[in-house]
Amino acid sequence: MASLAFNALLDRYKQKFLQFCGDTGFRDDLLRGQVSYQDFKLTAAQMDTLNATPVQLLAAPGSGLVNLVLGIFTKVAPGVTPFELGSGTLLYQYTDGSGVSVATTVPNAQVESATETYYWSPFSAAVPVVNSKIVAKASADVTAGDGVVYGRIYYRTIKHSELA
Repeated sequence: MASLAFNALLDRYKQKFLQFCGDTGFRDDLLRGQVSYQDFKLTAAQMDTLNATPVQLLAAPGSGLVNLVLGIFTKVAPGVTPFELGSGTLLYQYTDGSGVSVATTVPNAQVESATETYYWSPFSAAVPVVNSKIVAKASADVTAGDGVVYGRIYYRTIKHSELA
């Protein structure tokens, strides 16, 4: 309960600061300049179709903006039956699963583990894609498994024009 009160206090001061700044463009730049994160969950049903149907982890940021991924922390909770991915890996990519990887892949051994595993995928050198979502995709069909994959994607959103 104390953490909720502290967050409310921080939010109140943030709003006062943003009102003081006035300029909405300036406020947006301040907020975008921060490292942000988005939590995600991939269910067993989503994992079963992840090769053909990538799952959106982070929405497209808007016209003229690009999401730069700093890294992704993944937790695989295998359930009763571990996932079976064959020789495949878990990928994090721009666009619809056909885009370039934004972080290193989660190896097969991590995804197929019978015990809970954790994996840090640092960013990959990639050409940023403007106004593109970030998705999870499996490089092969998941043929079994009833667990869940949890994750947190750390990113920064910047204006495309700042890259020049």
